[in-house]
Amino acid sequence: MNKIILIGILSLFCGNIFAQNGKDISEYAPFSEFEKPIIYGKIKSIRTFKYETDSVYNIIESLKRHVEYFNNQTYYLEFDINGNIIDVVFFDRHSENDNDNDTAEHYRYTYDKNIIIEESNNEYRPIIKKIYSNNKRKKIVQQLWYDSIFNVSRKYLYTYNKKNIIESIYKKDSLIQTNEYDKHYRLINGIPNNVWLLASPVSYIYDKKERKTIYEYKIMCSIGDKTIYKDIALYNKKNRVIKYQKFADEKMLRESIFKYKNNKLIEETHFEYHNGNDIEKTFYFYDKNDFLIKKQTLDNNETEPYNKVSITYELDKYGNWVKMFVNDDDYNFCLIERKITYYE
Repeated sequence: MNKIILIGILSLFCGNIFAQNGKDISEYAPFSEFEKPIIYGKIKSIRTFKYETDSVYNIIESLKRHVEYFNNQTYYLEFDINGNIIDVVFFDRHSENDNDNDTAEHYRYTYDKNIIIEESNNEYRPIIKKIYSNNKRKKIVQQLWYDSIFNVSRKYLYTYNKKNIIESIYKKDSLIQTNEYDKHYRLINGIPNNVWLLASPVSYIYDKKERKTIYEYKIMCSIGDKTIYKDIALYNKKNRVIKYQKFADEKMLRESIFKYKNNKLIEETHFEYHNGNDIEKTFYFYDKNDFLIKKQTLDNNETEPYNKVSITYELDKYGNWVKMFVNDDDYNFCLIERKITYYE
């Protein structure tokens, strides 16, 4: 059974017993289910490398090549002495020499009095400049999207009332769309802005009482296909998704249920209905410091897991992991390495 990938809702925000002194970097880097986003100490930079082999005995040979694991990118983060992020780079492929990497995305941050300026570019979209207010409650103020000759092609302006955020979208100088978000930046009124997705929005509903969103859309690339797809997501009080459903013309294709303890994902169940009635259930186990140490997956109500993953860590003197060793019961082996520098 293919595991359902739900972007943005499976991020493990793990609260550590030292979390009040740690820095959450999940906003800047893509994290797999195994990685923990809390970092301790005065971080200067972090660079990740990932190595994989089909056998623990071949690890020496495997270390000669960098390959992708869990997600498609490794990354580099750099902070100034005050802890502000100043540089974020995501890489497409890995090599022994950093200069040989393909840069998939690059974000630069500058701080000017009361504003933060984020400039980003990658191979799939134009240059985007975002401007934030630089205070205790960092808020996005404006986005500017540039075309290939550096003219502003689209502008986003944001205003704030007591409870919600209003997004006004301009193409050239004409207002083309207005959206309203809650404090979690979850859309509550308007239409999702799917400029870079192959979807054409049909309708969007936010049910505040039930903390539920219902999004209907068509697939733009399917010529002649009149199917209307619908995604329903139900959230808990901490804005974590606890149920996700996908429909095609009111017929349910799949459903996912997520359970949390102390805001950590401990169990997820996926049901596939469009190709039989497959069920996949995964359990997550953590140590006393909230590091994920074991994962087990069962298929179709079996009592024995068909996949077992164990994770061990090597920590530096600050308590940050610098090596993560991942093994499964098929003797696949992965090493994730982080090179961390500090302001001493």
